[in-house]
Amino acid sequence: MDILRNTGLWHLYLLNWNNLLLLQYVLLRRRRRVTHRRWWVRPVNRVRDAQGFYCNLVRELIDTDHKEFFGLFRMSPDQFHLLVDLLHPRLKKRSNRTPLPTDLRVAVTLLYLAQGNTAKLKHAEFRIGTFTVYKVIHETCREIWSVLQPYVLKVPSKEDWKTISDGFMTSWQFPNCLGAIDGRHMRIQAPRNSGSNFFNYKQFFSMVMMATCDAQYKFTWVDVGQFGPRGQKH
Repeated sequence: MDILRNTGLWHLYLLNWNNLLLLQYVLLRRRRRVTHRRWWVRPVNRVRDAQGFYCNLVRELIDTDHKEFFGLFRMSPDQFHLLVDLLHPRLKKRSNRTPLPTDLRVAVTLLYLAQGNTAKLKHAEFRIGTFTVYKVIHETCREIWSVLQPYVLKVPSKEDWKTISDGFMTSWQFPNCLGAIDGRHMRIQAPRNSGSNFFNYKQFFSMVMMATCDAQYKFTWVDVGQFGPRGQKH
């Protein structure tokens, strides 16, 4: 009995010792992670207000050249400010660092969507961290959809469908049509562990965007995010 008791105590001692070693290892990893961080804010980002794209050119265009502003953002300054006001309650942040203002977040996202270039380039233009750019674009797109979808892309009612059908008949002499539909493959980098889910018949990885519009070319329904191969099945 004493042998069994001593063996049990010895196993308990080893277990506690292993736990202490594991805890010490985790603490050392965290300490190294903190030690290897060179800057709290990169020097290039510290001068955002003085030299960043938004605080200089964009604000200048808002004040002096609305046509050029529209060419960049696909909307007028008044529409831009209206969108900022709608999104501000959802995008305002609390942080130990000075949070990015809502108008800057919206500007980064709209310019990214309008130009289709990389988040890395937006990091250089706006002097914002690359990871922050990705996060800002994702959050802002989600909130734009949440705020605007009920107003600009609501689910059509029975009366709306009848109006759409009448529009196709009146404008195009095409009876019993509820929408013109088309889709597009958007090239992506395949997510991890996704296999061939996103690999389409054009031999690249993609997500599918499908949309319908009425007789006046106005969108009535959209669906974004289906696997690439889905586009060849419809």
